[in-house]
Order: sequence, then C-alpha cells, then structure tokens
Amino acid sequence: MSIDAEAPLSQLTLNTVQQVEQLAPFGAGNPRPILCASSVNVAEPPKKLGDSDRHLAVKLRQHRVTMRAVAFGRGEWLDDLSRVDRPIDVAYRPVVNDYRGRRSVELHLVDWRVSQRPALAIDSPT
Repeated sequence: MSIDAEAPLSQLTLNTVQQVEQLAPFGAGNPRPILCASSVNVAEPPKKLGDSDRHLAVKLRQHRVTMRAVAFGRGEWLDDLSRVDRPIDVAYRPVVNDYRGRRSVELHLVDWRVSQRPALAIDSPT
C-alpha cells in the first residue's frame, strides 16, 4: 500500500473532500487517494456492520475533530481496536457520505497501527 499524503482530520472539510472527488472516476487506473493521520484516538467503541458482521464502524478523534470511519471487510479488527488504549495511526480514503440528503465526510479505513508518537493533551477524551 502506498500513502499519497498526510492529512489530519481537521483538514477534511466537505469542500476539501468534494475537491478530491473531482479526480474521479476512480478505478484500477485511477485509484482513490490514500491519506494518513497520526495520533488518532478511538472516540467510541467500534461496532460491526452488515448482516454477516464483515464490516466495522468506529468514531475517531484527532485535535477535537471526530469523524466516522468504516472498514469494509475488516470486522476482524473489532477486538484489537476495542482494546487499544493509546493513539493510533490510520490510513484511509476520504469520501463524501450522502445519507438521507445529509452530506458529510466519512473515512474508509484501509489500515491502522498503534501510534509511535505520544498523545497530545488536546487529543485526550474530554
């Protein structure tokens, strides 16, 4: 996997991700960019999605910004992410989620690891 750029969650405004969407159509010859963010906290316990529990949803927080992330086909990450008690680094694809007419930024989680950086005080849950 190749990461295209680092982008903290605070930079992922609806306008910014809509600009990324203008690079479409995405596919084998033009993959959706993979971005990363460091020292991200799991804000709420992850939960499995779908009839077969194959997918995972988790809320992530970085610098007081909280976003929903979905990991398709990665339901097996549930136990490990539930036990994480320190910040993680994430690789993701930013997307615009249009649900019932409400547009918001969502992350499609590609991979994660326990962060090698210490957490900042502003990243701590309040």
